[in-house]
Amino acid sequence: MAHLTFLHLVLWVGVTVGTAVDLQKRIFGGKDCDPAQRAYHVRLVGESDGKRSLCGGSLIHEEWILTSAHCKKSKMYATVGSEPEVEIKRTVVYPDMTSCCCCYQIPQKGDSGGGVVYNNMIYGIISGVGEYACELPALFLNVCFYTDWIKDILHKQSANNNIRI
Repeated sequence: MAHLTFLHLVLWVGVTVGTAVDLQKRIFGGKDCDPAQRAYHVRLVGESDGKRSLCGGSLIHEEWILTSAHCKKSKMYATVGSEPEVEIKRTVVYPDMTSCCCCYQIPQKGDSGGGVVYNNMIYGIISGVGEYACELPALFLNVCFYTDWIKDILHKQSANNNIRI
């Protein structure tokens, strides 16, 4: 029992004295990606009312980024890899989207809006992380539910602009 109490104390101390750098160690077996890997990850910077926010996104077509609706701001810029930042000209939000319990109040730290990917397929969108990432549960949006709508948007756009999908 003494060993268990000591282990509990060590774990508690490790959690309470952790730093922001320790957040990178939260993924078991995780490692930094080579810049050429995961080329679909997008950095989104939003500007609204003089404030800037940071979100993630996933490149699902050469001209389309999938992200969380709460990342939408009046002005937005995207960066893919080491490419120059570009201004986003148009956004499309799912018609029945409602705000979540916490997403609009939590400052974004860049993970929110990013894709949940397995075997190079996107299955979800991170929604609801930020300043309180270690204190609140992470929320994930199920992309599979929206697949038909996403395909419909892409096909309509491709028909209007001669884009191949």
